[in-house]
Amino acid sequence: MLSLRNLGRRKIRTILTVVSIAIGVAMIVSLLSITSGMEVNLMNAIRAMGGADITLYNASIGFQGFREGSRPMGFATGDRLLSESIVSEIQGIPGVYIVSPLLSISISIGNIPRVVIYGVDISSYLNVSNLNIVNGSFIARQGECVIGKALSEAIGIGIGDTLNITYQQTGNSIECNVVGIFETGVEFQENAIYIYMDIRDVQRIANLTGYVSQILIKCVNPLDANSIAQQIQDMYPGIRAVVPSSFIAQASQLINSWSMFFLSIGTIALTIGGFGVANTMFMAVAERIREIGILKAIGARSSNILYVFIMETVFLGLIGGVIGVLIGAIISSYLPSVLNSLIRVAPTPDMPRMVSRGGNNVMTRQITLLQPVITPNIVLLALGLGLIISMVAGLYPAIRASRLKPVEAMKYVF
Repeated sequence: MLSLRNLGRRKIRTILTVVSIAIGVAMIVSLLSITSGMEVNLMNAIRAMGGADITLYNASIGFQGFREGSRPMGFATGDRLLSESIVSEIQGIPGVYIVSPLLSISISIGNIPRVVIYGVDISSYLNVSNLNIVNGSFIARQGECVIGKALSEAIGIGIGDTLNITYQQTGNSIECNVVGIFETGVEFQENAIYIYMDIRDVQRIANLTGYVSQILIKCVNPLDANSIAQQIQDMYPGIRAVVPSSFIAQASQLINSWSMFFLSIGTIALTIGGFGVANTMFMAVAERIREIGILKAIGARSSNILYVFIMETVFLGLIGGVIGVLIGAIISSYLPSVLNSLIRVAPTPDMPRMVSRGGNNVMTRQITLLQPVITPNIVLLALGLGLIISMVAGLYPAIRASRLKPVEAMKYVF
């Protein structure tokens, strides 16, 4: 309480010192909230692009045909297979958002020599991929299929028609009802021939029950994809985990660069505030030399004097930090209207163009509508920096005060 009373002696000086700390803390909170908002928007943009954060394949060596003993090894597309049993195991890995198995085979229909069928899990596939249905709907049950626009035009079938599919390698057939027509949204794939069916139907006609060719994974945070992929490869040595690393690395680098830039600005502002703390404490020591001498004369130890002055700097840092956090939160609430009119982040040329209905405009819109986000980590970082800089700035004046000798201090008369 003595430290608080001492600060109250010079209210204007204390207020100005607190304000200098609060400004630096407010800058850190408001500026880092921008990068936090950028991270949230980038994660949403990556998720909206379609495609999985991680795709798993069987990387084992030695493809030897359709079967090796009793275990399926490959099929018409030449891929090796994965056991479907690991899907639930991967879903339990921390940081994994959703896992979706996929089985692809290749067939011929009429005079079309190669049609790729994707057997997908109905309940999870649309969470890991953005399929652009232009007519009808996605499959909801077994016995249904969604076909590409190119195939629909090539063989003259549409929604409500029945498509007879025969897998030449096994001779098994299935009839499925066409419930939707899609476009890929990727220019070079528009002429490709694709069919989407329930994975159980594809497994049955290919005699591959319990096996998949790929496992698609979405992460809670797409920026964690590399570490999760490495963890999966460590768990399953025969699996290859493919990550769209170039874009994720760019996003991560962008966020880190802005974070460091904004943190540097805030730290500079706080350092300037630290000079204000140092000035305040030097003046406090100069004004209270006689008081310090009296305290020492009646038995106060140097450590007691040091404690009093250090606590003054702690209170300055805490009060300034709390006020700065509140100011930073208020500023952050007004940032979106300003930033969204100034910042225009467009996709880089090598960014995948997989967003349906709008292409690059969708990506741009999701990134530019920036909403700053204040996280507990930002608040703790700003408060911590404010407190540390205040204590460091006031340390030398406090040490100087604690080393004053009573006889010398008593010479000063005010």
